[in-house]
Amino acid sequence: EAMINNEDYIEDENSERKTIGGIEVDQSEIRRAKKFVSLLRELFISLQRCQERAISPQYDLAYMALLNEKEEQPQDQDMTETKENQMKTEPDSNQTEGTLSLIGDEDMKEPVDTEMTDVNEKIPLSEDQDITIPLDAPPPYEKVVSEQDQLKHKPMDQKEPMEQKERPSVDIMMFGKQQDVTECMGNMMYLVEAALKPLKKTEDGEQVDDMIRQTFYGKARQILSYCDNTTLEIVKKEQEEDFSHIIVDAKEGKNLYDIMDEYFFANQVDFQGGHEATREVTVKSFPPILQILVQRVQFDRATANVYKSNAYIQFDKTIYLDRYVEENFESSKEKRAQVAVWRTELDSYTRQVKKYTHSDVKAARQVLEEFKMEASQELSEKEEQVNNALEILSQEAKQKRQLIVEGNQKIQELKSKIASQYKDYTKVAYNLHAVFIHQGQANYGHYWIYILDHAKNQWWKYNDSLVTKVNESEIFHDTTGSTANPYFLVYVDADKMKESVETIVTKQAEDA
Repeated sequence: EAMINNEDYIEDENSERKTIGGIEVDQSEIRRAKKFVSLLRELFISLQRCQERAISPQYDLAYMALLNEKEEQPQDQDMTETKENQMKTEPDSNQTEGTLSLIGDEDMKEPVDTEMTDVNEKIPLSEDQDITIPLDAPPPYEKVVSEQDQLKHKPMDQKEPMEQKERPSVDIMMFGKQQDVTECMGNMMYLVEAALKPLKKTEDGEQVDDMIRQTFYGKARQILSYCDNTTLEIVKKEQEEDFSHIIVDAKEGKNLYDIMDEYFFANQVDFQGGHEATREVTVKSFPPILQILVQRVQFDRATANVYKSNAYIQFDKTIYLDRYVEENFESSKEKRAQVAVWRTELDSYTRQVKKYTHSDVKAARQVLEEFKMEASQELSEKEEQVNNALEILSQEAKQKRQLIVEGNQKIQELKSKIASQYKDYTKVAYNLHAVFIHQGQANYGHYWIYILDHAKNQWWKYNDSLVTKVNESEIFHDTTGSTANPYFLVYVDADKMKESVETIVTKQAEDA
């Protein structure tokens, strides 16, 4: 509604200067932001009125969504480095504004050198974060943009014909650059925020409250505990910060709660020259719309290559976030400790089952059987030895099969215990709204998105120009063995569904 009726909410270009996220926004940027909002408005109106099965967003809308103002530089430089070569280089790990920045990384080989501050002071954030490379932004735009669409917007003040350079395709714009959906969302949120009138500003012009902040941003508190080398006392440092999305790692055998627990609950990190600290994150307020990036593309230091994790991550239509909120932090301390013990046991049994499942005993027995059949005459005098070896292997295989059965039973028991630990925590409910899918490998692939029309409980699949109704089972099915898997989830506060989201599809697609 705010986008369609944006004249009531849009910033005056002649207003006093303002800053967003510590960055001063000049008038040219406000004009650019207003253009973006205008194009977004046209898209929403077209979706409501269009009689066609699908429509294409205008080129400039996608251009500004994919690239921020600094990146909108002339694309006439020679591009000498191939995407493949750049993918083999250790990536830049700068965090985007709105990410809940976490200090340190327990998996790092190199320690994070972080200067600590007193409680209530900002903790300087580490520049050496997780070595991960995000997936590309959504599908290649030129697939759905016609030549007519690309020629709609011409310079307004052009007085005489000038030689026009061919505008770059989205593939060219993204050449040698891996952008993830959080960067794209960050660009769009920044543009809308720059275009909107502030609801609240500080004396120095910082825009600290607006519709974007109220819709997409929450507030978290990070707690870092470590032993002071001089006094040998436990020291606690705290940092509060806003966040618009969280990033969790895709791991085999984990569900969404598992990887979110790893993100928020106590874990060990390195800082100040490799000294160990315990990091915890608790949430003072979740945003009405919560964005979760499932990080699937990671950097392998050993091979200097990136790879994509296709691990199946089970997630629910409704999730409960009570365990992560500030008011439950102290009261759930024992629950977290017990779950940590169970998870340690669970990981141990999981490794055991995996080890025995991929055992070489069966293969060795098969080789001996074949060897015995092919050379039975020559081995007549050693037949007893071969038979004894086969018997030993058979017994070992039987024992390992039993261990696998017992291990799987323990795994299910522990998973059940972990799930029941928070069964009474059901006040902070969030409903699934959208699921972004990536199909392919680390440096290439195809993208589509599922969005739920909550009013009709109908899932829609947006795949390039094809918009279709799908069954809910398609969203939640087990993706084991597939390269098509969820990498970005959008959940909405169950108490704020009506005012937060509305799913728009063309009339023809709805009638199909």
